[in-house]
Amino acid sequence: PPRSTLFPYTTLFRSGSLQQAVCSGLVSDAEARQLLLFIVLAGTKTVADFLAGAARQLTALPVTAPERQCVSSALIDDLLKLTSPVQIVARTAAKPAVLSGQAIQAGQRVLLVLASANRDLEIEPRDRDGRDRNAKVRRVRRDVTFGQGSHLCLGSHFARLQSQLALSMLLTAFPGVKLIDATQSRRCVTLRSWESVVVHL
Repeated sequence: PPRSTLFPYTTLFRSGSLQQAVCSGLVSDAEARQLLLFIVLAGTKTVADFLAGAARQLTALPVTAPERQCVSSALIDDLLKLTSPVQIVARTAAKPAVLSGQAIQAGQRVLLVLASANRDLEIEPRDRDGRDRNAKVRRVRRDVTFGQGSHLCLGSHFARLQSQLALSMLLTAFPGVKLIDATQSRRCVTLRSWESVVVHL
């Protein structure tokens, strides 16, 4: 049955009390299995998709490009905006709201297009290639790649770290790596996946 209030799943992992929650009946066995499966998939599939997209972006740049010399945390944030693995999520409005003049009633399903939000030209003007038009100006991070608030991804910091390390190792081990071809998957509109990213080492 639906819960009357939002259940704080994040506290289960912060306190390590998932087993106690199951034993006490607060969380059912099915809910626990579904939650664990979701976290395993979220931590593997999405990171792999992001690494493929980010590698495609970086290996398409000239070898001397500054982005290829140092994979900084700021660069990872920019890449997450440009090639976010999760494109769309659905939510149910808990209460009436008005967004940009659009009325949303309580209980209505809302489709959130994260890929579009990350490229909102009213917040960050970019050119046709996705580059920031005023790159010299330090920007406030406004990306929604990992969600926000109670829906913030539990593994966001780890995903950023492992992505930064993996891309740094790629460009360090193969400084001349060059993109040959990339084919995006059309199997799922929710995720930005890749059939293949072909490079020359």
